[in-house]
Amino acid sequence: MMLTLYHLPISQNSRRVWITLIDKGLEFELVEVQLSREQFKPEFLAINPFHHIPALVDDGFNVIESLAILDYLEVKYPTPVMLPKDAEDLAIVRMVEMVSVNQL
Repeated sequence: MMLTLYHLPISQNSRRVWITLIDKGLEFELVEVQLSREQFKPEFLAINPFHHIPALVDDGFNVIESLAILDYLEVKYPTPVMLPKDAEDLAIVRMVEMVSVNQL
């Protein structure tokens, strides 16, 4: 298994994925993508044609968008559990995620 996170350390979206990878105890490689043209290089566009970060590559499977990456990690690597099972608690988590992505 080889996980690679394409990120920028100051990106809130990148950090939420980075923290999840650490909390799940997964081994991963970090590749910093400077958003001053690096995101338009053909190698990166092959991973994310929308040219933004974060992007996760897991054994050749590309996942983009931080919330999609978190869902992917939760299902593929379920231990430790990061999401609540209770419907109301899960709704609260999703609402906070969406507010942080869309409003902050």
